[in-house]
Amino acid sequence: MTSQPMLSAQELSKLVDGASDAQLLRILELVERLERSPEIEGTIARIRSRLVALRPARPFTLRRLLTVPLEPLLVPHAEWVPGQRRISRAALQTLQTLALEAVPRDGTLARESTAGRRMEDTRLLELGGELWPAAAAGLRGARLGGHDVLARLGGAARLHLDQQIETAAVLLDEAPTLLAELWQLPPRPVVVTSAEERGRLERVLTAAAGKGGTCLQVVMEVLVQRTDNPVLVMQSLEACELRLPRDQRQGFIRRLATQCASYLQVRSRGAREAPLETAAETLASVIASVESLQTVGASGPVDRRALLEIRRDAGEVVEKRLDEALRRVVLEQASALATAVAPGDLESRARAAEKAARATSLLVHAGRRLGLGQWVESLLSETRDDYHKLAREVVQGLEARGLPRQERMLCLMDQVRLVEILYGSDAAMEILNEGLAGIEPEAAAV
Repeated sequence: MTSQPMLSAQELSKLVDGASDAQLLRILELVERLERSPEIEGTIARIRSRLVALRPARPFTLRRLLTVPLEPLLVPHAEWVPGQRRISRAALQTLQTLALEAVPRDGTLARESTAGRRMEDTRLLELGGELWPAAAAGLRGARLGGHDVLARLGGAARLHLDQQIETAAVLLDEAPTLLAELWQLPPRPVVVTSAEERGRLERVLTAAAGKGGTCLQVVMEVLVQRTDNPVLVMQSLEACELRLPRDQRQGFIRRLATQCASYLQVRSRGAREAPLETAAETLASVIASVESLQTVGASGPVDRRALLEIRRDAGEVVEKRLDEALRRVVLEQASALATAVAPGDLESRARAAEKAARATSLLVHAGRRLGLGQWVESLLSETRDDYHKLAREVVQGLEARGLPRQERMLCLMDQVRLVEILYGSDAAMEILNEGLAGIEPEAAAV
């Protein structure tokens, strides 16, 4: 038996930082063949937003097919909160191992998983219909039978894993119907505008309620994650024809509101130390959900003080990350464009700088939505000249290095694009005109 090559988290981090999209996909193919440590999983989580945008064709494996229904409720370990129907990514490998022990190692699934197919080429719902119920039964059997993995745990750790096993088993049982409905919804965040879309949410909730309170709780969590709009889910639950007493239905709504507020607070605080792109996307999502919950009104099921605290926490994080991004992160990446040697190096650095600028722009909008408009405009005004000065220095530095006019033009355009993202078209045109004046046309060939 040959041992797998080892790849450290530090090596992987160096590989993915600044990698082009094509390079990132090749790196991902390598990682798919390795045993993943928690550190490597953390690095993959850091680039997850890029992977979502690229939608790579992933190798088909039983573990990956098993994970498809769980993905809506997977969260980083730091964001997992006891009592919520979410699944920590740190527990995923254990859940997969427990579930797959009950899956037969022959038949269609085994053949498909070793046929070298890609996930997008496989019949997900058809194959999942064979795997997911067996996996759910395996999880419940491990829990009831006191599996060795569970027996080694004690106290809170055992309770936490038990809760995640229950959540995963419910998701796997409901996966064929739930996924078929969710995949028909608009892209996330969902804006439900038609009676057909609202009816789809109500059908999912009605079916879940018919299978018990735990199933309803899990499905409600999935819909909140899928829509970024807790109130939409609450309203859909209100509109459903459920065989539940009104006080019980209201209890589910209050519980959902409380859990949402708790989860949003954890996510908001987690954005304080997260990578810039992840932090910006997280804060935008948190603010959208808080705004949704605030529309319920003072008499609704939401603790207004909790929402105000979340907004205050989010505002503090936005101030910290936006100041840091404008004064240091994006500025350093823009400066790095001037030292690129090869064209490919310039392209990858420009792409990284643009992504950082777009994340910073998200933070700008987040600050305005949180009522920090005056502070945001003051910060933009203070930092704009830094980017103007940098663009001038970059052009002059490239000229001093004797680079061809075309390469200097490309670098100037990269600087202009960053300024346009951050400060608007007027600021970008000002830098472009000044830069063009400083780049003399090349002498015509005699």
